[in-house]
Parts: sequence; C-alpha cells; structure tokens
Amino acid sequence: MVGATDYLGHRAYYSNWGHTVDVMAPGGDMRVDRNADGLPDGIFTLTYPGLGTDTTIVQGTSFSAPYVSGLVALMKSIKPDLNHEEALSILKATADPAGQ
Repeated sequence: MVGATDYLGHRAYYSNWGHTVDVMAPGGDMRVDRNADGLPDGIFTLTYPGLGTDTTIVQGTSFSAPYVSGLVALMKSIKPDLNHEEALSILKATADPAGQ
C-alpha cells in the first residue's frame, strides 16, 4: 500500500499508516502553504473542463500511488523481467525513511 507525505516529507495527516503501508510518496496538504508561494501545498494535476485543459491543486493518496507506479515503470524499463517482490524490495531499500 502507498501512503502520502506532505511538503516536508512527513506522513500527511490523512494518510494510511502502520505495517500495511509499504512506501510513501508526495500527496500534499491543502491546509498549509509551507513554501510560501501563495498556494496550498497540494499536488498540481490536469483537469479537462468542457474538454479544455486546466490545472488544479489536490491532495490524497490517490495522487501518491501514481508516483510509485511511474517509478516502478521506469525500473521495469531498465529491467523488463522485474517482478513484484524485487520492485517492492528496491522501493523499500531506497526510500527516504523520513516519512516513517
């Protein structure tokens, strides 16, 4: 399972936690602006209102999981026969422990 971190790399207040979380990735925290850019510390994402393209800021583990999926895809591009156990082992071994 993927958990979410905030701007500082700590577990986001809404994130799952405990032994079921394998790795964490950015998920944002819309309640704060820690980098003082005038925007909430969320995740920028594309929206398609009326089939046009726009952006919005969101938060959640639903935005953390694609980071991990993309990283595993890059890993598989280097090692196509990479299996689930190997990928998880590499993720855990190379993750920043700050989110624990």
